[in-house]
Amino acid sequence: MTQQQITQVQNNQLNTNWQDFPLVLEGVQPSDITNYICDLDGQPHGLADLVDVVTYYRYFQPIDIAPEGDADLISFSYEHAIEIIEAAREEDLSVIIPFAWTATHLAIGDGELIENSGTEELWIQNQTIRIPLQNDQLSIQKDQISFDFVDYWQDKLNTFITALTQYDDEGTIWAFRGIDELRYWRDPEVYLARAMRDQVEAQGGQRALVTYSPNHYLPERSLLYTLVDKPITGDPSPNLLSVEVSGPADPAAHLAEGDAVISPYPELLEVYRSPGGYIRQLFEHVIAGNFTGLVLGDYAHQNRILAYHRVRCAREAVTNIEQVYAVNAPPEGVEQPAPAHIAYHVPDVYGAHTTSPAEARHDFWAGLHEGQGIWLGPLGRVTQFPDTWEQYVRGLRLIKAEMRSFLVDGQRSTLQVAVDATTDWIAGNDYLVNTAIEGAMTHALSMPGYMALNNTLLRIGNVGYLMVTQSLNQALEFEAALPGHIENVTVVAGSSNQLAWEETRLRDVFDGIDGRVYRIEFDPNAG
Repeated sequence: MTQQQITQVQNNQLNTNWQDFPLVLEGVQPSDITNYICDLDGQPHGLADLVDVVTYYRYFQPIDIAPEGDADLISFSYEHAIEIIEAAREEDLSVIIPFAWTATHLAIGDGELIENSGTEELWIQNQTIRIPLQNDQLSIQKDQISFDFVDYWQDKLNTFITALTQYDDEGTIWAFRGIDELRYWRDPEVYLARAMRDQVEAQGGQRALVTYSPNHYLPERSLLYTLVDKPITGDPSPNLLSVEVSGPADPAAHLAEGDAVISPYPELLEVYRSPGGYIRQLFEHVIAGNFTGLVLGDYAHQNRILAYHRVRCAREAVTNIEQVYAVNAPPEGVEQPAPAHIAYHVPDVYGAHTTSPAEARHDFWAGLHEGQGIWLGPLGRVTQFPDTWEQYVRGLRLIKAEMRSFLVDGQRSTLQVAVDATTDWIAGNDYLVNTAIEGAMTHALSMPGYMALNNTLLRIGNVGYLMVTQSLNQALEFEAALPGHIENVTVVAGSSNQLAWEETRLRDVFDGIDGRVYRIEFDPNAG
């Protein structure tokens, strides 16, 4: 293995462990970091009490000729990035800097930028390169990406990342954020992702590079190709590796075709390798979206198990990537360990206008059955959806104050759960309850046979945290068998007036969609 590859693996591992289950908040301005205060049960809390990392979003401004300063740095809002870093440093927070690739619809100075066709196109001064514009439809932005644009943009990115790396001599920047929702079948987008990766690696690979994948569609081949480099059309490199990937026996990633549900596994992946024989990785970490309310609308009020499956899909992709690395060119003697990945859970904020506090609590905790970190945003939604935000803040505070070590190092197990037979209860594989969605949306709704009542026990010594999420909009009574005698149980997320326990059995009742966390003390003297 080359020294660069070894360094990259080591840095990825360091980045993964650096925060111990990272909590990231998006859409944060410098003033938010030092001035934001929320009240929880009469106690004020700032952002540093809730999260570890902050990030923001600034659109790329293609300034060819700037009145003052370095045009390439101004293009990437360098001064704003420095303000974020400095404010975060005061609060002992770290920063993820986005590599913005969409543009504001803006002309700077007297004719430096040429605009054509209203808001549809923006060209550089000589009208040879079209700039992707800020637009509500992400696919339109990406359709404007060209190879010429990436080359033009990469020169600016090189200046930007070099300057930030030189400025940040204390390690405040933990990571950079790359292209959103990579469409691996479109060559210019893969080319853009390569440019991002190459600039990070050009600085010695000292930063992780994360990407967002909303997983609107199943199966999750897009996640596989988000974590490794897929060859673009006409790639002359002979160093292609074809790997047959066998998914889990009961995978979350399924595809519906008509009335039939099929699995995309096993699947033959073709990935790009460097001349030295090593797999080329695009992104270190993946942000797995939820968007229950946005994608399903009112249907999500019947069944919200999607929050669980989104992160489950990301974890399956990481497992499959490990298999790809394990069979990397054995005849050539290449030994390349799989980098450490984080599958972030993104609780839904965009559908929050239809979300009750109980549903918000469910969505927050459901993703943590599989998630390895939380990516929450944007902060601007706080005033729009205060009830949802309160549940998220309570969850973040609980994790940072007492649960983090259990999520990182706790022994994980899934308990045997019995459900009241008198309840009209529907298993998680019946994804929609007494409803139907027609058209293109249906292929995202085929789920395998998971229970809609999910649970995860995190235990260290004689203390454990039990997360239980009920994803169906029905009353449900459950009884869980615990691996030890119970000394005491406290509900630390959510509330219950029907909680009961005896010896090794815990019982409770859900009124509908909800999530709860129980802190359990086990009797160390019981047999």
